[in-house]
Amino acid sequence: MEENTVPQIYSKEVLEFVAVATEFTIVTDELYNYSQKQFIQYAAKLLPLLYIKAQLLPDATAEDPEGIEKFVSEEEWTKIKLQVEQLMGDLDEYKENIGRFEANETNSISENFADIYQDIKDFTSLYNTAVDELMNDAVAEVKRTFSEYWGQRLVNTLRILHFYLYNEELQTDRNDDSSENTENWLTEQRKNEWEIE
Repeated sequence: MEENTVPQIYSKEVLEFVAVATEFTIVTDELYNYSQKQFIQYAAKLLPLLYIKAQLLPDATAEDPEGIEKFVSEEEWTKIKLQVEQLMGDLDEYKENIGRFEANETNSISENFADIYQDIKDFTSLYNTAVDELMNDAVAEVKRTFSEYWGQRLVNTLRILHFYLYNEELQTDRNDDSSENTENWLTEQRKNEWEIE
């Protein structure tokens, strides 16, 4: 009797990662809707999910590792960095601790966030082509970049956001006075579900 096996690119682990990755890109594309406090609260809940789901991705081998298309332009990366930098204000820069050693180098949440966004948005864009070979390459590439690069950026960012969330007086006003009705937006629904002020 033949087993009906689901192709790896449609596995539960991949689809769950796609869902969280998509949520991450939606939130990041709409940073203007958040106050500093809302952004930190939301990121502190979303980043751990992204980390867990990335760890659970199956191993995949890219058909053409050198030819994997990139979608996020330098301008888009810079826009995300500047938006997060504006949201974080004086809290954007921090000194990095690695193990028992404190580095003299100053890092920024905005740069980390833009770097994470770049790899996640490249993944969702490639996966959404709905071409099996490209979807496989998307999984292989995001798992590789997670282990080599953006996973560490995510952990570093989460550590700092956790500290700010529980030790800093955070701004609760939004950067934009927009009165546009957003109650039906996915991000607004998530804020309500996760009881973000």
